[in-house]
Amino acid sequence: MNTKTDVGTYLYGTGNDGPHAVSRIKDPDAAYLAMAKINKQELTYTGFDKTATIRQYNPANPEQASALEITYGPGQSRKLTKLYKAGDLVKTKTFVDGTFEIEEDANGNLRQLHYLSGGDGLFAIYIIDQAGKATMNYIHKDYQGSFETITNHKGAVVERLSFDPWGRRRNATDWTFNSIPETYMFDRGYTGHEHLDVFELINMNGRMYDPMLGRFLSPDNYVQAPDYTQNFNRYSYVLNNPLKYTDPTGEFFWAPVIIGAAIGAYTGYKIADAKGYDMGNWQTYGYMVGGAVIGGVSGYAGAYIAAGGGFMANTMGI
Repeated sequence: MNTKTDVGTYLYGTGNDGPHAVSRIKDPDAAYLAMAKINKQELTYTGFDKTATIRQYNPANPEQASALEITYGPGQSRKLTKLYKAGDLVKTKTFVDGTFEIEEDANGNLRQLHYLSGGDGLFAIYIIDQAGKATMNYIHKDYQGSFETITNHKGAVVERLSFDPWGRRRNATDWTFNSIPETYMFDRGYTGHEHLDVFELINMNGRMYDPMLGRFLSPDNYVQAPDYTQNFNRYSYVLNNPLKYTDPTGEFFWAPVIIGAAIGAYTGYKIADAKGYDMGNWQTYGYMVGGAVIGGVSGYAGAYIAAGGGFMANTMGI
């Protein structure tokens, strides 16, 4: 990517910082420049390369910084986040198995969120507030799984959302970046991922993504398609083709295919073994190849469904 109208001209690093890491923006858009001058960000990472903390501050007033702390569980999925503003804890969020979350505000008020999914992924979020009042909110999505409209149990619209092709929030009425709400009913949005609106980032599970730049903040650890040149850009989002693809995990898209093929091959071997065939019999390999093909196709189908908006794939990996 050379230029982006709402950002400017991209300049890339050299040596260890290149060739795909953005080093600075030349001739920046006025709005982008104004934001960049007052918002500096610092990130730290865990030993398994996931974001541990985010700190954002105005250099002229650093004590008013916003900060996010992320705690991960044994499976490297996030279990707890704490948001601070000017040193005060303002929001705590607990994640349970990808389908249930508990939010606690600065006053200790709790909100329970139950994510309900069906064959086409997430379809509703069931909320129980501090007073025990329950409400059902139905999620209407686009073809990529991004939230577009939220309705209540009577079918009335309670919120509309909109995103540009790269995932940046915009006004749902006129598609401009003016008069954008500061808060939303839910922090989920673009392709079902979690928006960190205070920092204008999206947590795509494996990595943090900047929807304004259209770039990840850290490189992908995998080269999934070595015969495709775009795949060597380890900071790019979905091969620079956001209208066609989505990224459920923030990293290795082909992992489900490989894992499925491996499981299928092993299953084929066990079937052949049960029939009395050993590794010296060509029929054993036939079972293994057949199992690998079926497993790989199943893995790809699962990844494809997730890319189309399956909520569980967007949450279980975080």
